[in-house]
Order: sequence, then structure tokens, then C-alpha cells
Amino acid sequence: MRNFIAFFILSFTLLPSAAETNLATPQTVHVEEKSFEAQKSPVPQSSTVIPLDSFPIAQDGSEKQKRIKKLEKKILATSGLKMGSDFGISWGPRMNKLYTLHNEMTDGDWNLLAEMYMNFGHSRKDYSHKNLVRLENGISTLLAINGQDSINKLNEIVDNAITSYEEKEFLRHRLNDLIRYIEIKPWAILSEYKKDQEKACSAGEMSACAELGCLYERGIGISTKQNYPKAKELYERACVSGEMFACTGLGRLYEEGNGVERDTLKAKELYEKACDTDENIACAALGRLYKRGKGIEHNFFKAKEYYEKACNLQYEDGCNEYERIKAIEVQERTCAVGEMSACSSLGLLYEEGYSMDQDFLKAKELYESACNAGEMSGCAGLGRLYDEGKGIEQDTLKTEALYEKACNASSAVCNSIADSYKYGAIVKRDYSKAMKYYEKACNADYAESCWNLGEFYFQGWGVAQDYAKAREFYKKACDLGHQGACYEYKRLNER
Repeated sequence: MRNFIAFFILSFTLLPSAAETNLATPQTVHVEEKSFEAQKSPVPQSSTVIPLDSFPIAQDGSEKQKRIKKLEKKILATSGLKMGSDFGISWGPRMNKLYTLHNEMTDGDWNLLAEMYMNFGHSRKDYSHKNLVRLENGISTLLAINGQDSINKLNEIVDNAITSYEEKEFLRHRLNDLIRYIEIKPWAILSEYKKDQEKACSAGEMSACAELGCLYERGIGISTKQNYPKAKELYERACVSGEMFACTGLGRLYEEGNGVERDTLKAKELYEKACDTDENIACAALGRLYKRGKGIEHNFFKAKEYYEKACNLQYEDGCNEYERIKAIEVQERTCAVGEMSACSSLGLLYEEGYSMDQDFLKAKELYESACNAGEMSGCAGLGRLYDEGKGIEQDTLKTEALYEKACNASSAVCNSIADSYKYGAIVKRDYSKAMKYYEKACNADYAESCWNLGEFYFQGWGVAQDYAKAREFYKKACDLGHQGACYEYKRLNER
């Protein structure tokens, strides 16, 4: 049971108890079977907007679009998360912020939220991947808190949708996903669980003290803020008694400097103690320390060793990191023997700092080697570094020259340059730059870029909304074989 709850706390977006937020517990959800049981299960993979007459979000581009953006901004503001941070630490306070936002929502906001949820992933292409995840989690959680009222609104959208069978089934799947989430009722589970752990800890059960420490560390079901001193007290008590999960939690406090002075060596000592007894999260934490090399020696080999052990102990995050390290090793070997695409891929990893420590100078070195050898993705990467002055002096002329070189040699790379500015995941979002390079690739008959230009004019991203130009680019992309563009072109002609 302890491992299940620990996994539950560490792996899902959790809510505080209804009693602690002065809200009524969400009522039991009753849904007619026809509203979410699909006769078939085709989920369309198109990245286009679902054409619902009852859902003109993407088509408006005016007051309604502004209201949507305002609501999205409020939802994203509840996250309080920083890139690369331990997402679990912030979940509890975030849920409390979502409850506060829930109380401030108007009927009009709820109607918009229901529509946003049902069309999510289709019209929301103007965010980075991480913010898309945060936004969808926030939308889903707000709707779940609202219980039956949300289900009724979503049912109405499904029933009124004037669209194809496949797209209607997509909406039914979205509705069914929310129903399953509401049925989990994590806020109720935690409320009762917390009470049980308090009783058990008071009676001397150390595993309960460890779990309670985890709740205080994350601020889940406790208050609007974490209580690190209380977490430390509970973790120390349980760790001394041999509860290795508590030793792991205590190590995390020392690693992050939460409630104690940051001490990486102390964290390492506690993680080693727990990992030696096969505590899988502790083994993964050791892998993280060695991979980062902050406060201790940077050792990729040891990082791989500990992630592998965590994986063998059935810890999914350990498996993911182990596979990443293996992939990096393959790329390093391949790059060393002259495969320039691998060098460019390694450069991207160093630039992003996702799978290894961020190192712009190393990224520059790899990009330059690849670009000089004729690998255009390397030229594009080097151009990004110069564009934003990452680790080197900003140089617009060099950026333009490198992008020009890449675009002249590869329309696919030119399209990827535009994508980076469209989504803002690697560089700052800039729609004008995105359009510039989409146009270059489209002029070279690259279908995906023509389709993207159609999307920009259809959505009004960075330009005045213009259905005539959208139709023009959709048609060109369609003629070049892009099926999504054919669909959009047909739909625009039917307006």
C-alpha cells in the first residue's frame, strides 16, 4: 500500500481535500452511457482545428479569443513551476491555487473552459510542449473539481456538434477521459489517507510517518504552503528507524536546500543508504546527482549505473533516464566516427540541457563541426545560438547567413527553423521569423511549410486573419500532397 500511495503522490497531479479548501466535495457524477461509450474508437491524429459550428474558438480571432487567452494565462499562472524543477514539489500548492481560481470563475468562463478542453491539442498550438502539458492539466483539473456541471456542458458540446463521425468520436473520447479522472477523486483519497497516516504515525508506525513527511514536503492536503521543518522532523524520525523511503525524502530536502542548508554530500549519503536497500527512488536520485555533477563529481558512467538499478527495481523514471543515457552514448560514438547528424543531435541536447547539463559552448562546437561538414541541422542550431547570444556574442548577420545556407540546402531544415520560432520551445517565440522561413520553404514546394502558412493566416497568428490567403496556402499544400491541408481547403470552401 505504501508503494502505491508514494507512486500516486509522486506521479499524478493531486488535489487538496475539499474540507481544507472550504469547497463542497464534487458530487457523484452520473452520465448516461450513450454520452461516452464509443461504438468504435478512431481518434483522429490531424493537427487541425475540429470544425464544430458550436465551437468557433479558432474562427473568432476577436473578443472570444481574447477571453480564452486571459483564462489560459490565469491557469498557467497557477503552476509556479520552473523548467527543470521537481514537478512533484509544487503540485500541492498548485492545486490550492486552482481551487482559488475555481471560486473566481463565472458561468461564461466555465462554458469557455469546456470548449477549450474538447478542442485541446487542435487549436492550442501556440505554446511550448511543457506549457501545453501544464495548461491541459489545469483545464482538466478545474473541470474535474466542478464535477457533474462539467459533464453536462461537455455532453452538450458532443450532442450539438455538427461534424463527421470520427471527429464526434474524438469528442466522446475526451469526455470519457474526464469522467475517468473525476471518478478517481484524488482529493478525497488524500484527505482520508492523510488522516489514516496521522493515526498510524502517532502509534509508532514509521512507514506512515514517512508518507506523512512526503505530504508535508509537497504541501498536499496540508495547507497552501509546504512545511519543510515538519517534513524533516518526520523523515528523520522514520529514517533513523530504518524506513528507507524517509531517508530518500530527507536526502531530497538536503539536495534542494528545502528547510535545511543545501548539502549535496549529505543528500548523496542518504540516497546511498536507501539505494543499498533497493529503494528505487533513491537509486534514481543518485543517478541524477552524478548526471548533474553539482556538488559531487560529474560521472556519466555512475549515473547510468544507478539509473539502470532504479529501472531494474521497477521505477519508470529511472528507466526513462537510463534509456536517454544509452541513446546519448550511441550518439557520442556515432558522432566520433564522423556521422554529423549525430553531432548535431548532441548539440541540441547540450543546447536544451534536457538530458544533460546545458553547455552552449559544447553545443556550438558540435554544431560548427556538423555545419562545416554539410549537415544543415548543425547550421540551423548554430544560427539559433547566434540569434539569442547563447554562450556567444549575439550576431544577427551570422544568424541570417547560417539560416540562408540551411534553407537553400534543405527545405525540411528550413521548416524546422520556422517551427522553432512558432512553438518557442528552443528560442523565443517569434511569429514573424516563423513566417519568413515557412515562406522560404513553401516557395521551394515544401508542403508542410505551405500548410503552416495557411494555419497562420487562418488563425491570425502574427498577421491579420485572412481566409483568402489561408485558402491559397492550403490549396498549394494540398496540391503538394498534404492531406490535412486538403481537409482545411475543403472546409474553407464550404464556409
